[in-house]
Order: sequence, then C-alpha cells, then structure tokens
Amino acid sequence: MKLVFCRQCGLLLPPGQYRCPRCGQVSAQTSAPTPPPPPPGPCYPDPPRDDRLTTARYLGALCLFWLPLVGLIPLLIFAAGGTRSQDLQRLAQAYLIRQVILSAAALVLAVLFVLGPNLPLLLMLLGRHRLL
Repeated sequence: MKLVFCRQCGLLLPPGQYRCPRCGQVSAQTSAPTPPPPPPGPCYPDPPRDDRLTTARYLGALCLFWLPLVGLIPLLIFAAGGTRSQDLQRLAQAYLIRQVILSAAALVLAVLFVLGPNLPLLLMLLGRHRLL
C-alpha cells in the first residue's frame, strides 16, 4: 500500500482518495518513501549449556569403559555421538583409539611369543628366509 500526500499542504490522504480534504487540491499519485523497517531486536547468544565433563563424570566414564566387554557398549555409543556432551564424546573416541592400538599391540606380541621359537622355521617354509 502506497502512502499518498497532498502536494500543496502535505496532508496524508486516505487510501484510494486523491483529493485533499483540507485544501481541495487534486493530487497526483505521489508516494513518500516508505520508512525503513524497524531494526531487529537484540540478538543474544544461546545460554551456555552445562554439559562440560566434570571430574566425577570423567572418572565415572572411565570406570564404565574399564569394565570388560560391558564397557565396550557405552564406549561405542558415546564415541559414535550418542551423547549431548562433546567432551564425553571426545573422551570415548580417544579411549576407543587407545583400546584399538593396545589390542593390536597385544595381538602382535602374543603371535610373536607363540611363534617366537618357531619363527625361522615358519619363514623358511613360506620361502622368504633362508635358514643359516
């Protein structure tokens, strides 16, 4: 909707009327510049969530992860993002990486321990090593 003003006296004319009720001047359709929209209200950041990992929650999560086999389930869930706390998710991811590395190292050491005395014979059978 355009605002129409009288050219002679400046009165704001009612919508759809082009004859000024004050001075009688016939006014062409002139429109005043539309006022700018009001500035938006203040933007406040979201309040900080209290999902930080406290010492008690940290120790509780570690105790839960230390449980054999049972602790693996929440460890996988938390590492995959099944928690709102990013600190707990990062802790679970770091602990999972640690567990994978330690398990791989233990497996390599177990294989070397079992095959240690027979390793030269096994390599000779595979054709990659000559027995001296």
